[in-house]
Amino acid sequence: MAFYGSGFTFNGISSDEYHLMIYDIDGGEGQESGQFTVREPVEERLPGSYLPLYYGSKFNQPLEFRLVFGLSQKGIQLRIPLDRWDMEAIATWLTGPDGYRPLEIEQGDLDTIHYNCMISELRQVAFGWETFAMSCRVRCDSPYAYTDEYVYKYVSNLGLQSELYNRSTHCGYFLPKIKITGIGSGLAGRRVSIKNLSDGGRETLLTDIPSGVDEVVLDQQRGVISNNAGENLYDNWNFQFCRLIRGKNILQFSGRFTAEFFCAFPVNVRQRDNRPAAQGSGPGTGGSGGNYSGGTGAAGKPGALTIWY
Repeated sequence: MAFYGSGFTFNGISSDEYHLMIYDIDGGEGQESGQFTVREPVEERLPGSYLPLYYGSKFNQPLEFRLVFGLSQKGIQLRIPLDRWDMEAIATWLTGPDGYRPLEIEQGDLDTIHYNCMISELRQVAFGWETFAMSCRVRCDSPYAYTDEYVYKYVSNLGLQSELYNRSTHCGYFLPKIKITGIGSGLAGRRVSIKNLSDGGRETLLTDIPSGVDEVVLDQQRGVISNNAGENLYDNWNFQFCRLIRGKNILQFSGRFTAEFFCAFPVNVRQRDNRPAAQGSGPGTGGSGGNYSGGTGAAGKPGALTIWY
């Protein structure tokens, strides 16, 4: 995946801390990716029949790509290679964290997009027996990148109808995290009702909420309901999640409460192949060596990147 941004941030730490920038070596050979989701059919084929029994589809392949980075332009001009201590510090930063962490590319059209990923296969990229760059394999937790987290707030005083636009690329349902606060008593007692009229009127319902419960969090991706009082609310719930279809959702709220929807939408990101190439002479022996084009500095020119919603 050939980025034209100059830097990146992983796990909240910028590449500027290590004086690094993104490289595009030899026209992008070091940054390749299967950039779209791969849908696999779930089916069965019977003997004597040319048609399958189709049950649905699944997404088993997460997004993966190789990222190449190295010394900033100042470091290249000074011809100071990465030493063992530099590479050890970089390896600790990128491969040390356990689990998936956010990766942000410092690029104008990706300023609201991040990848949730793990980094592995860290390798040296040598020019004339000196290490000026490194490469790594980026493996995401899903086939998608994600938008920044949007928070949609709705205040219901017995009743409210509003809209929420699901910007997800995924054609299936999106399950936001929902925080419910300010729960009051209405005509039907302490009750929370959220209906999605765009999903056939599907209702998420909590009834007879104990008086000590002032905050309820529905972590719908994990199927967990928690609250500030430690009460068991599963007996008060109708076991229907508030799911969002792609595009516009008309939501209907009933009861006295405030609901906040936390949405980091999964999206496809594609780098067009007609990105203009900009190359400069990289570090090497006798003035030769690998070519590089990188960043938004003198050697790099912005390309064309499309975010699919």
